[in-house]
Amino acid sequence: YLFSDGFQDQFGGEHRLKFSINRFRELLLDIHLLEPKTQKEKLVTIITNWSNQSEKKQTDDILIVGVKI
Repeated sequence: YLFSDGFQDQFGGEHRLKFSINRFRELLLDIHLLEPKTQKEKLVTIITNWSNQSEKKQTDDILIVGVKI
């Protein structure tokens, strides 16, 4: 995976904190064996649910590229 800092910098969750790099890495480890389309759906769902718990708008661009070799 290649990614910008946008995903982990989004505010949300119960305490309106940043998603965090550690949480993002765990997420990638949890989904890496899934089909690419399913991975995308899960990433979109998770960040949408995370951000919806915060009053703040999206704070940064989000870029994630996965390459399977």
